[in-house]
Amino acid sequence: MQVWAFGSALRSDRPNDLDVLIIYQDRAGVDELRSAAWWEISFPPLDIIAMTEDEERHYGFITGTNAVRLHPTGANPSAGSTRT
Repeated sequence: MQVWAFGSALRSDRPNDLDVLIIYQDRAGVDELRSAAWWEISFPPLDIIAMTEDEERHYGFITGTNAVRLHPTGANPSAGSTRT
């Protein structure tokens, strides 16, 4: 699973929300995160978008939003690449 940040949180000290992209292979992990519902009490609000690697490649979401990879850490691929 990969976690990427994008949106106003990357450009502002006082973002309206925290936008997070999750790239997943196993939908069960995403469902588990959603069922925890911890984002419902976060401030600023947390907005989660989940995509498979194929979906991200199709839409070019990482490149289009200038997303920054948060997890896994280590060798951080350039924007637009979803390879681990």
